[in-house]
Amino acid sequence: MIYGSISKNILIYDHFYLLVKEVNMLINKRPLAFKPLLNNHNIDPSVPSVLSPEILLKGYEPPNLVIAPHLHLSEADDNDDPDWIPNNEQTDQQKLYKVYKKFQKVKSNLHSLYHNEFLTNLRELSVNRANRYKTKTHVKLDINDIVAIKHKFSKPYFYPMGVITQVRENDLGEVVEAFIKKGNGETVKRHVTNLILIKKASD
Repeated sequence: MIYGSISKNILIYDHFYLLVKEVNMLINKRPLAFKPLLNNHNIDPSVPSVLSPEILLKGYEPPNLVIAPHLHLSEADDNDDPDWIPNNEQTDQQKLYKVYKKFQKVKSNLHSLYHNEFLTNLRELSVNRANRYKTKTHVKLDINDIVAIKHKFSKPYFYPMGVITQVRENDLGEVVEAFIKKGNGETVKRHVTNLILIKKASD
């Protein structure tokens, strides 16, 4: 996004810094889930709000403030000031305006790239495979279940096994963490994503 929006333009350091921050903001606000919101402009109240990385990290969507509104002027705003008189000599103000116009062009390229390419590709990814977002049923881990513990850089048949002795749930009643007693008597704590259910205690 940065490379495509700048292209052959040359930005001063402060403007390049602002552009990087804006790209960072766009990436962190990109929608991750719930394709009905990506395809429909009329939001169905029964569909949950779209999730973004910043919502997952912070738990809420931080507001964005435009602290430099003059960077967003359109072409129609060039001559809005009736007291402005063109001058062949480049004053400091005119030089600054020229620099801002260049930055405005880069920002326009950035938003065009984001909306015309990134969001279009995102919509395509959300519908190009059947049942991509189909709800999956997960088996809830319980005490005395036998599990395998995932290890990095280890093949699955080398994963150690153990018995769950304690589980921790979140506010939704989902098991997020478990304590496992291994065959050597050691007790370890692991997130459920690092566990593979081998046998339920109730089976």
